Amino acid sequence: MNSTASDIDNIATSPSTSALATTELVGREDLLADIEWAIGNIDTSHVFYIEGPGGIGKTRLVRHFVDHHPKRVLVRLVDLHDIFTNTVEGLINRIQKELTEANKDKDDQADYFKAYRNKRLALDQARMTGQKPNELRRQRNKMITAFFSGLRTLAKRYRIVLIFDTTEKLFYRENPIVEKLGLTAERPEVLSWLVNEFFAQMPTMVVLLAGRPSLDKRKQSMLLTLADTFDRHPDIKYRYVPLHGLNEAEALAYFEAVIHTATQTGDPKDIEIAEAIQSLPESFRRGAFHSLRDEDVPPRIRPILLAIVIDHLCTAGQPLEQLTQSTVEQAQALTRQQRDKLKKELGLALINTLRNNAQPADRVLITLSALRLGADAALLGKIIDDDGENQAAIEAAIIEVQKLSFVKTLSGGRIVLHDEMYDLLQPYQAETGPFDRQRDRILTAMENHYRTQIKKIREKIYELTMSLTAKTAEEIDELIGEEIITTKGQFQTAVLEDLHYRLRRDAQAGFQAFYRYGDEAVTEGDVSFGMQLQAEVYSFLSERDPEGQKEEIDGLRRADVDADAAIRQLKWFWIEDQKQTAVALAQTLRTVGKDIITAGGQLALAELNSWRGYYLEGYEARYTYAKQLLERAIQPLETISKHSIRSAAILARAYNNLGYICRIQGLTHEAIQSYRQALRYWRAAHFRLGQADTLNNLSYALALIGDFEAANRHGIDALALRSEYGPRIPVGLSFSTLAQIDINRDYLDRALRRAQQAHALFSTLNYARGTGLALIGLAETKRRLSRTMTNRQRGQSAQLLAEANDHAKGAARIFEDLMEPDHRVKALIELGCADRDWALRRCRDETMLAKEEEVTGQVYKVETLVEKSEQTFQKAIEVSQGILDLNADALYNLAVLYYLKAFHLGLVSPEEAIPYMEETIYPQIEAIVLDHFRQQVGFDAGHVTQLLKSADRSIFLMYMGRLEILRGRIATRLFNQSNNQDMAQLQAAAQHYTLALAYHSHYSENDFREMRVAREKIYESFSKLTTDQLTIVFETVEAAEQQYNLGRSQMSKFLENNLGFSEPISIEIY
Repeated sequence: MNSTASDIDNIATSPSTSALATTELVGREDLLADIEWAIGNIDTSHVFYIEGPGGIGKTRLVRHFVDHHPKRVLVRLVDLHDIFTNTVEGLINRIQKELTEANKDKDDQADYFKAYRNKRLALDQARMTGQKPNELRRQRNKMITAFFSGLRTLAKRYRIVLIFDTTEKLFYRENPIVEKLGLTAERPEVLSWLVNEFFAQMPTMVVLLAGRPSLDKRKQSMLLTLADTFDRHPDIKYRYVPLHGLNEAEALAYFEAVIHTATQTGDPKDIEIAEAIQSLPESFRRGAFHSLRDEDVPPRIRPILLAIVIDHLCTAGQPLEQLTQSTVEQAQALTRQQRDKLKKELGLALINTLRNNAQPADRVLITLSALRLGADAALLGKIIDDDGENQAAIEAAIIEVQKLSFVKTLSGGRIVLHDEMYDLLQPYQAETGPFDRQRDRILTAMENHYRTQIKKIREKIYELTMSLTAKTAEEIDELIGEEIITTKGQFQTAVLEDLHYRLRRDAQAGFQAFYRYGDEAVTEGDVSFGMQLQAEVYSFLSERDPEGQKEEIDGLRRADVDADAAIRQLKWFWIEDQKQTAVALAQTLRTVGKDIITAGGQLALAELNSWRGYYLEGYEARYTYAKQLLERAIQPLETISKHSIRSAAILARAYNNLGYICRIQGLTHEAIQSYRQALRYWRAAHFRLGQADTLNNLSYALALIGDFEAANRHGIDALALRSEYGPRIPVGLSFSTLAQIDINRDYLDRALRRAQQAHALFSTLNYARGTGLALIGLAETKRRLSRTMTNRQRGQSAQLLAEANDHAKGAARIFEDLMEPDHRVKALIELGCADRDWALRRCRDETMLAKEEEVTGQVYKVETLVEKSEQTFQKAIEVSQGILDLNADALYNLAVLYYLKAFHLGLVSPEEAIPYMEETIYPQIEAIVLDHFRQQVGFDAGHVTQLLKSADRSIFLMYMGRLEILRGRIATRLFNQSNNQDMAQLQAAAQHYTLALAYHSHYSENDFREMRVAREKIYESFSKLTTDQLTIVFETVEAAEQQYNLGRSQMSKFLENNLGFSEPISIEIY
């Protein structure tokens, strides 16, 4: 006889949240016996793949072995839903943590994975220190080898049973663009490692894999993947187990099992629950089975649905009303759609009941319903009771809810709902109303929690990084090896979890956050973390759209994600020094893969053009085309009225890249304007590392034009921002830039400290390029310090010059090996200058320097030093062909050497030196300058003096100013050698100096170093002239002002301000 609603009207219990999950596994007896036999078959490896839909009991099955294993069996579960199993490294780390914890539970003091953790630390250190990809791969392979070694040693002592739950997540995290572009194998990275390496190298053990079948038919199923794998490993006994729901008899047995479990606890609440379930007539239980069953033949039901029926009874105090209104026959006749509706109503009714009850335990469950990753007790308590008034009640409730059948407690104490509960609630996630408002409040609280956590961790990393300034290289190495890496790991954990919840609160806003986090990972060169972030985005898309059919998910366009993934792959190739691969991918994205970028819209195309301009065309030294690509990227983005984080960041990066291209072309002022534009957008997008990069670039450019105060401020700001991410390569680059600013400013003591800090960090990081840059800075600083009166009086000049020489040699070797001609030229120029200065000091103070040279062990004749210097400058000229500014710089320094040979060292006569300079060196420099203006500015001057009429303020104006100063110094020397009688030379000096200051001031109105040097030399030349001689100078300056249309020139102002001479005065002589 069938019952109706009236038959169970009297069935009720007090609303509670203490329902128990049954400890019995109903209907799984045969499978349990098979697995237990495999565990006992210790000479053979066994792999079981247990596949079934959500709520079928996979997790409960595998947890049975965690809870029931003998002393010599080590059973641990790795839940692949954990976001930290997104990568091979993360999965390996999770496995060893689980097995180490299990080992400790058995009071085994042996540390089987100690070697692995040491290798893991070495890999983290290598990544933190910016090691090259080949070194990272080597360290990674050593880490994996150590992991398998520890696993094999552990397997000799215990029968290991390793359980991987939620295996469908391996496909959820797949990046489809990588496969579409033909860049990798057909499987996701973690799955490929499992099937190709783990199963091949694992010791004799038992592995249980549990997961759902993929709903996306385009993806190869786990079933086929594993079948292919174990065809290659016949020594491993593999079994596929399709797990079905419970049949009707097993479903009825399930109710009895729950009753038995509840009565065994002795808890009055549990006994009351048992009595309430016992009162449910068989007709209700059968009706519930048929109302909620799946469409299998014969009919079956997922155990989780029966558990939720019982949990609803416990929480609401009565059965779900919809299940009491039908007879068994009516339930059997329901359609698929009607059953699906009832399933959704069941889950929602449970959550609504909890919300309406508003008890502490109910609030815990409502909170968990919004937290797919779960939370530990402390975080749950903070979110639910942020003022702490109900702390004790909340803590008790958190303990109580863990008894529920749809609540799971993961490794590390995280509490989550059963996956099926999240699935049942999914259709209601986007609905407005009380549930949506509660969910939004919870996710907002999580966002605030992670924002605070990330801020605190950044502050700690900053403090640790800034403490490096007072540490030795050995202390830096120790710091990077321990505390920084641990703290950095905490930072990445917080960022990943923050991204997870941002995506689910607002998919588009979450994607914007991903873009920022992902590009910061690119800037840091952390491929592993970048992959984890990317996997989290694709996991979200698969979670919302398992079949992969929707073009838009919660407002996020799949095309935007795919286009970003394609361009991001280009970025990673470049960062990993796979430059030719990056070039090839860029070409692919313009041809056969063009549809990916086109579908991504305007932003994707702009970003591709930006990266092509900066990296690819800039790398090939096609600067004009690179500049055009960057301007093409910027133009459409400037018209956007309201920017997203992504669009603002793409625009900022394009402006930053344009600034770089302009600077290396000598267009310093254009570069500064581009950098300032970039900063506007970086700040608006809260892109801290991007902002730091541009601040550092801007500070260097400002130093070139003599705006030292602003340069130093921006450089310090960049250092502070970079220090929030740890003592990585960018921190060292900031120290190098600050050192260069101080060198240009003649703050040499501070420059030395900063260059030493950069060198110590780069040496610890084993970053050759940075070490080379720091060595150039050290060489120039020590060379200039050798000239100071203090160091000459202390007898330290030779030692400083010897060290400068060694530093420059070391830098030149580094950049020759790295095949970076621009920095190699800078090192060669500095080496030539060190030998040139040494020759000059040796000539002027031979006795003192001879003693110092004995101490250093380097004793050279003046002729030898000059010969070495000239050979080095010639080599710099040769290497710098095509690099206009450095070619001009090398030629200029060769000209200075000839000036010194003729007028200070007495190695050649002026009659021999001057023609060589005028006929060979000067024309080459002028040709380079004219070529620059013709190519980059479009100004065909015809003669260098016409450049004074150009609106452009290129750095090549400064090069012309330096050349005119040298010509003026030569003319002054010739005037002095004529006993001040050769007025033509005095006039020539005045004209050259007038042009020099005109060039310099046209380049920059600031007091940059070359301008200071020019004024010093002019003052030295003219300060002792008579009034008549100054009158000639004055008249020459006036004539030059008219000839070159200078107006009142800087030279006239200099004569008035420094020599008190504004116009001739006639004095009668008696």
